[in-house]
Amino acid sequence: MFRHPQKTLRTVGKKRRGTFRARVERLETRQLLSGAPWLRLAADAPTLEERYDYFIGTPYATDSASAATALATGYKTDEGNVAWLPGDPNTGGRGDGGLTTIAEKLRAERGFSIGVASTVPFSHATPAGFVSHNTSRNNYTQIAHEIIYTVQPEVVIGGGNRNWDTKYISAADQAALEAGATAYTYVGRQTGVDGGDALAAVAATVDLIAGEKLFGLFGGAGGNFEYYQVLDTPGTVSITQGGNADNPTLADTVTASLSVLGQDPDGFFVMFEQGDIDWSNHANNYANMIGGVYDLDQAVRAAEAFVNRPGDRITWNNTLMIVTADHSNSYMRLLQWTGKGDLPDNIAKTGQTVVPGVTQVSYSSTNHTNELVNLYARGKGANLFENVAGSWYPGTQIVDNTQVYHVMCKAATKGVDHIILFIGDGMNIEHEMACSRERSRGPVGRPQDTGTVYQNAGCRQGPDGNSEGGGVPQRWACTESSKN
Repeated sequence: MFRHPQKTLRTVGKKRRGTFRARVERLETRQLLSGAPWLRLAADAPTLEERYDYFIGTPYATDSASAATALATGYKTDEGNVAWLPGDPNTGGRGDGGLTTIAEKLRAERGFSIGVASTVPFSHATPAGFVSHNTSRNNYTQIAHEIIYTVQPEVVIGGGNRNWDTKYISAADQAALEAGATAYTYVGRQTGVDGGDALAAVAATVDLIAGEKLFGLFGGAGGNFEYYQVLDTPGTVSITQGGNADNPTLADTVTASLSVLGQDPDGFFVMFEQGDIDWSNHANNYANMIGGVYDLDQAVRAAEAFVNRPGDRITWNNTLMIVTADHSNSYMRLLQWTGKGDLPDNIAKTGQTVVPGVTQVSYSSTNHTNELVNLYARGKGANLFENVAGSWYPGTQIVDNTQVYHVMCKAATKGVDHIILFIGDGMNIEHEMACSRERSRGPVGRPQDTGTVYQNAGCRQGPDGNSEGGGVPQRWACTESSKN
C-alpha cells in the first residue's frame, strides 16, 4: 500500500506573494482513533485562526494553470501561466519562457504518444498545462491553436465545442477540424447522438501506427460536459448522466483514449481531468460535486479494467496510474451522516450560519483553498513516491506537486511505459468522503489496492527550495485499504 499527502497551495499570483508560511516542517505525527493518522502542531505553530485564514485566504490558494504547470513541468510559476516561467519572459517566443511538459519530454526522449482528455474545454487551464504554453490561461483560442497545429497530441478530447460555447476555439480552427483539414480524425457533439458511442466508433478507426490522431470536441453551455443528475432517494443510489447523452462520460473518454494510445509499442502518457468537481465547488453545489466525483471514480475503474485486459502489452508491470487533484476548493465539511442515497437537507453555503446539530454540510469559500489533497498511485513506479514523501516537509508524508513531475520522469526510466494521470480538479478528502457516503461504500476516485498521499500544490519556489506556503492536513480520513 502506498499512502501519502500532496500539498496543494497556490503557485503565488502575479500581483501578490503570500507571506505566511505554514510550518509544516514542525508537525509531528501520531496515531489516534483506531490508527487514523492525525497531525499535532508544535507549540510555536500558527494558531487555529491563522491556519483557517490560510486555508481559505484568496491570496494564497493556487489557480489551476499554475498548479497544472507544477505537475506537468516541475516548476512553480505565476498564477495564470500555462507551462510558462514566472515573470512572463517573452521577447522572442516560447524559447524565453515556455516550459517543456512531461508529455513533450516523454514523447521526445522515449517516443511516447501523448494525450489529454477533460470534461471541461480542452483549452482550459488543466489540459492546457500539459500540451500548450502561454502567459495567460485566458488566451483560449491561442492555446487551442497551439494544441491543434504545434504540439499535436495523439489524442485530444474535451469540451469547448463552438456550437454550444464560442469562447474556447476559433471558428476557423473548429471548421478545419470538422473539414478534416488538420492532422486529426474528428468527432464532435451532435444533438441526439450518444457522445460515448460516437467517440468509441471513431476511435476504433484511428490507426496510430499509420500516424493518425483522434480529436473529440464536445461540451455544452459553458463549455463543459453536462453535470450528472444526483437524486435524493434515501436508501437507493440514483446517480445518472444528466441532461442527455450527447456528451461522453469521462469513462468513455478513457476507453477511447487508451484504445488509441495503447497502439504505440513505445508507450504513452495521458492526463484525464474531471473538471466539473471544481466548477461545482465554486458554486457550493453539493449534488453536482457528488456527480463529478462519481464520474472520476468510474473513469478510474475504466482505466483499471483496460490495464487488466489479458493478451496485450499493457500490464501493471509497466504501467503507473496516479490519481490526485491540482488543488482544493470550497472548504466543505461533512457535519452529519446522511446515509445511502440521502442528500443533505440542510447545507450552509459560504456566508450562511452553521447551526450545531442541524447543519449537515457547510461551505466556507467559493474559491480555491489551501487544504491538502490526496494522491494515490498504483502499478510499477508507485513506490517512487515513498522516496520523496516528506523530503520537503520533514515529519510529514507530504509530496509537493512539483515532485509528482519528477516521479513520473524517473518512472519512465525504470521500466514504466504507460503513465496514466487522473486529476480531480478542486477535489479533496471531504469530497471523496461525501461521494462514498452517498453510495455507502469505501473511498472513491482512486486506483484500488493503493494507498494515499497528501499533495501540496504549493506557491512559487522559495529560497530554501521549498514552496512559499504550506497546508496542514486536518486528518487522514481514508482507510489504507478499501476494496470496492
